[in-house]
Amino acid sequence: MVGTGTNSFYSALADSTDEPVLKEVCRRIAEDELAHYYLFFSYMRRYLENEGLTFCGRLRIAFARISETEDEELGSAYWAANRPGEHFERRPNSVAYARAALKYYHPAHARRMVEMIFGALGLNPSGLLGWMATRAARAFIWYRSRFIPRIEVLQSRMSDRLHRAAVIYQRSGTR
Repeated sequence: MVGTGTNSFYSALADSTDEPVLKEVCRRIAEDELAHYYLFFSYMRRYLENEGLTFCGRLRIAFARISETEDEELGSAYWAANRPGEHFERRPNSVAYARAALKYYHPAHARRMVEMIFGALGLNPSGLLGWMATRAARAFIWYRSRFIPRIEVLQSRMSDRLHRAAVIYQRSGTR
């Protein structure tokens, strides 16, 4: 699942740039991640035969691995590269990372992610369920890259206004 996210990110980045060296480096990283995915896939098949993991078990593992994209690692990497000297806060940096990274994604990238995830789950990505999952992935990408940052800005503005109101109130009460 991690290779799926990395492959899609570098594919999206490669498709969005006109800089030839960056495009080539990103394509090579994406291809390398695809190779990792196929290596994982071959070992997964062997383990599935031996372990007898059910579809529900695989689905649970897939969701757990996908949810790891919301962890501190990406937000802290964004913070280290873009906001040194500031105090680290997970949520704003995670949102900032998502806004910066997901803007490069197109429908084809969401479709490819679903194809890879469905492959690991043993599902057909071409059917109705695959179409629905692709639509859900696209909605999630839109939500994380465009909607959540706007909410964060509104919350920040509201917090600033409440803070200013509290300061004014405290000043008026001490006179």
